[in-house]
Amino acid sequence: MGPREQRSAAAATSFCVDTPAPAALLNLEAWQEHYGFDAASRQEKLEASFDPESLILTLSISGTMPACVPVPEAGAAGTTPGPFEVKLGKHDYRLSNT
Repeated sequence: MGPREQRSAAAATSFCVDTPAPAALLNLEAWQEHYGFDAASRQEKLEASFDPESLILTLSISGTMPACVPVPEAGAAGTTPGPFEVKLGKHDYRLSNT
């Protein structure tokens, strides 16, 4: 595979699986098909920026939010992926350093 093909493959890759060998670069569809994980998952466009001085994370999310199961062990309070409730559109989230 030449440099152009490597860049194209890397751009379409969502997951890098090192174990079990051999290593595999997968997109979500291949992850679901070959490993059987995250059958209800999907990918959406997300833009993010972070200001380390103010601890403000800005997320801009388009598309639809997947239905999620709360995971209390991870500190997830809401029904969206991650440790805090996120919303569609552009929103700022203040993170804590404690």
